[in-house]
This record gives sequence, structure tokens and C-alpha cells, in this order.
Amino acid sequence: MTWIIKTSKIMVRPVQIEDASTLVRWWNDGNIMKDVGFNNGIKTDIVKVEKQIKNQNHSNVKLFIICDTNNKQPIGELSYGELDLNDRSCRIGIKICETNLQGKRYGHDSICEFIKYLFTCFALNLIYIDTLHTNIRAINLYKKIGSDVIEIKKDFWTNPEGIIYDVVFLKLYKNKFLKYISNIQK
Repeated sequence: MTWIIKTSKIMVRPVQIEDASTLVRWWNDGNIMKDVGFNNGIKTDIVKVEKQIKNQNHSNVKLFIICDTNNKQPIGELSYGELDLNDRSCRIGIKICETNLQGKRYGHDSICEFIKYLFTCFALNLIYIDTLHTNIRAINLYKKIGSDVIEIKKDFWTNPEGIIYDVVFLKLYKNKFLKYISNIQK
């Protein structure tokens, strides 16, 4: 098993074909997916998810699984996409999918470690993040770690049920993030 991140709380690894059934369960659960606008889940199946995992090497989006260090069980997902090595930037996403573990710093620890990994691995200087304006917990987390709101686009995205959302776009510069990290380590 190749872990890209290991801490006392979380471990992160690239998605594997064996994760397909877990992803199907998470992605089809409206309670988990509501914060990303899919109130009834995304209605996918094992065949589609396995194909997505197999094609990941040819995709712009790379998916990773967050596991609890204590029991090595998957608890969520991280992703990056739109990697631009000339601009030294990318876009990221995160979800803690085991709802009983939300609000227990797994998201904070996962995103901080993932951002450190991306800044180091790809020599990035800038991370872009976006989320629905209704996802207040995520917005607060992104601001806490040093992200700044670039803009809020009104009526930007419509979900499959026809609900229209505003989307908050944020950016996080490496130097501002490192300042946040150094302050929490004191």
C-alpha cells in the first residue's frame, strides 16, 4: 500500500479499484452528498465507478482516500485537478464521508496535510478551492487555513433536482498557508 500521507490521525493513499463499493455507497448517499449539491446522491453504480478509477491515469482529476490511522478504514476522499505546472497551481476537493467523524478535525488535518503534500510534490504556490455557498462549515475551514474568497458567482450551478446554487471561489497562497501552519504548531 502506498501512503502519500501518514499522521497519528489520518493516512491518505491513491484510490484503488477495491474502493469502488465504498465510493458508490458514499456518492449515492444524499446525506453525505448534500453539501456538494446532490441531495439525493449522484445515482452511480459499481461499473461506472470502477471505470472512473481505472481511467484515473488519463483524467485531469486524481482521487485519494482518507483513512483513519487507528483502524485503516476509509473515512473520506481528497482530490486535485486542473494541475498547472507553469502557473504552479491546482484545484482541490475534500469530503469526510463517514458522517459520525465529521466535526472531529479529520477534515482539517486531511486538507492541511494534502495541501502540504501538493505544495511540496509539485512545487505549487497556489491552490484553488470552490464550494457551494450553503456549505458554511467548509467555507469556514478554508478561510481558517488562510484561503481568501476570490468571488461568489450567483446562480452558478444547478443540481439534478433543479436547485440553483451560488458558488464560492477561494484561493490559497503557499506563503499564507505556511504562516497558518507555523502558528498552529507553536
